[in-house]
Amino acid sequence: MLLLSWTGEDMYIIGIDAGGTKTFGSIISKSGDLLVERISGQGNVSVDYESALRHIKDSIDACLQTTWGESCIGIVAGIAGVGQGELKEQIKAHLEEYYSLPVHVLTDVELAYYAYHGNEDGILAIAGTGSVCMGKQGSDFSWTGGWGHLLGDEGSSYDIGKHTLKQLATEIEQGGPLSEFSSFISRTYGIRSRNELIKFVYSNEKDKIASLTVAVAKLASDGNDIANTLLQQAAESLTLQTLCLIKRMGITGGFSIVCTGSLFVKNNLIQSLYKENIKKHDVNISVCISKTNVVTGAWAVWENAREEGI
Repeated sequence: MLLLSWTGEDMYIIGIDAGGTKTFGSIISKSGDLLVERISGQGNVSVDYESALRHIKDSIDACLQTTWGESCIGIVAGIAGVGQGELKEQIKAHLEEYYSLPVHVLTDVELAYYAYHGNEDGILAIAGTGSVCMGKQGSDFSWTGGWGHLLGDEGSSYDIGKHTLKQLATEIEQGGPLSEFSSFISRTYGIRSRNELIKFVYSNEKDKIASLTVAVAKLASDGNDIANTLLQQAAESLTLQTLCLIKRMGITGGFSIVCTGSLFVKNNLIQSLYKENIKKHDVNISVCISKTNVVTGAWAVWENAREEGI
């Protein structure tokens, strides 16, 4: 299906950022203004296809029911877990038939890249509940990380939370008095025994485990050695992930790394350690932290698709 041309200031597109914890939908103007913001549940189609698709459609429906809905000329959906190939085409075909609008489907990380770099070459490093690094040279994209919490996500908030609980488990197992670190975690989250720790780990979703990073950050700011070590290890893991991508792409200085995700944005220690580590590798690489909303990349994706006649 050919994408309709954009011919006036009263036409908009719907941008969807469907991730592992929530789906964010917005109607976006050509200038990048978010006119409508709607949030629904998890949107990772590889975790639960039916519920993710339902949440994606809920967000689109909510946008279309607003004042600007009738002026929307298409949909750009960045979806976690969509990968490449059949699943992407399957979702695209379903949404186009359901809404009678042109739809462009890509991964949520690809959408984020366009939000931060547009069509320029560079690297995007994301550290939130999970972690992934993506780079672009010309028309080629390369990845490191993004394996999910069972195989990877090193340096992410989930990874920090997991190591925090492992530290608590070790101290409970040893049977002695808890360290200041584990005592604070125990009090804050009501985990006072082996059984309570097991229940906490296996009855909560990933975002709950990842939320322990907030407590770790507080302890680190108070000078706790264990907390500082966990954050330093996370920064080193994120650095290694980025350096692996740089080596794979065979690029040298003179490009930029944009960092985003809740961990990069909210944790000053992670920010500073990561920047220092990257500068040690190559002082000509610029590193910046961005809070730009991912869905703003929808217009760059839309215009690229128009040029390619997709």
